[in-house]
Amino acid sequence: MVSAGMLGGFLAGLLGIGGGIIYIFIFTEFIVRLYGDIGLTESDMVKMTIANTIFTTTFASLSGVIKHYRMDNFDIKTVLPIAIPASIACILVTYLLTFITYSKTTFSILFVILLFPLIYRMLTTKKEEKKISGIHHIKKKYFILVGIFSGSMTALSGLGGGFAIVPFLNNLFKVEIHKVVSISLGVIFCVAFSNTIFQLFFNNTINNIPYTYGSINILLSFPVIIGVLLAAPLGVMASKKLSPYTIRMLFVGFCMLLIIKILYNVI
Repeated sequence: MVSAGMLGGFLAGLLGIGGGIIYIFIFTEFIVRLYGDIGLTESDMVKMTIANTIFTTTFASLSGVIKHYRMDNFDIKTVLPIAIPASIACILVTYLLTFITYSKTTFSILFVILLFPLIYRMLTTKKEEKKISGIHHIKKKYFILVGIFSGSMTALSGLGGGFAIVPFLNNLFKVEIHKVVSISLGVIFCVAFSNTIFQLFFNNTINNIPYTYGSINILLSFPVIIGVLLAAPLGVMASKKLSPYTIRMLFVGFCMLLIIKILYNVI
């Protein structure tokens, strides 16, 4: 699990996606193996997978944010307009999920449908298209909308909001990809941290497993977190050496892997 955490952490730093696609796979497999025979419902296992993924993402994104800050490539003023509505949406949706039996099939299909237009825009962006480094030309209402969307997707799937934030800023509003990755990691950290606090102290959903708070299992997450802290700064350093076009294509590649995984689980 430590090695899997290292892979997720590296991807988080490289692409600004939080590494969620890796963590979801890890926790899905281990939760079924370790706790599948103690009476957990399918809905409980889904919620536990999402909660532990978000918890681990907190450390992956924080490690990446610290690295960007030290490289003078992080500005909190560009993060907060998206992070605040995203955090609120994530906590609200997480709270609402405690009252329902959560079926992931319908959401998975909807998420795939939403993801395809984003991939198309990333693929059709010209290599030589000029990008800008700031975001001050973007109206605040768009930040609120993308924040609500990315925060809701995080609560429903466990994926970092980077899958919405990166195409939104890079393709629609022409912000340079290295700046986008920094902003995305900052937003992901704020959302993941606020959701983790909510899970640990205010959301008592699964309490029949030792060292489980809300739906977060500390012992299960700890080995993955170690790998994350080791590898996320390496991903940030690698992103500085790659061209914007290469980072975009890597982003698209992981989106396609995500779609394949979702459809495989549904079918």
